[in-house]
Amino acid sequence: MTTILQENIITKLGLAGLSIDKQADLLMRMAKIIQERIALRVVKLLPEAALDEYLKLADNDEIGANQFLSQKLPNYASIIEEEINKFKQEIIS
Repeated sequence: MTTILQENIITKLGLAGLSIDKQADLLMRMAKIIQERIALRVVKLLPEAALDEYLKLADNDEIGANQFLSQKLPNYASIIEEEINKFKQEIIS
């Protein structure tokens, strides 16, 4: 997550009064949830052979896994953006 996005989330959720450590912990937890949601969508979209290859990459090479998904799923960037926006709306509402 970018610093601007992190600051935006902290402000929107009223977390500015928390210590920097607590803010970082919450942001890390939120990022993990978003990553899990993205992974669930990706698993449903990839053919089985590509899924096996992705899972091998995901265990050892996060950058390689993301590059792989960008190649196999033309809308991968949109999926990421959608999941971030959905999560943001859920926690703000």
